[in-house]
Amino acid sequence: MTSTQLAPTSQNIEACRKKLQERKQDQAKHYNKGARDMPTLEEGDVVRLKPYLVGDRVWKKARVTRRLDKRSYEVCTDDGKEK
Repeated sequence: MTSTQLAPTSQNIEACRKKLQERKQDQAKHYNKGARDMPTLEEGDVVRLKPYLVGDRVWKKARVTRRLDKRSYEVCTDDGKEK
């Protein structure tokens, strides 16, 4: 290699940011292709909780106790634990 090939080069930061933003938008478009809005859960609805521990494969049954945010809910499992 020559010394000119080893010398650092400057890049247009704005062009890099624009290209990155375009790639993110393209990725989001492909990711959201099959996405759909789920219905809002109501108090008392039955839901399933995905296992938290590695190796545990049993999903737990729970009931919605209250809505916390747009996509967050407080639930109570059959054994009385609130999550």
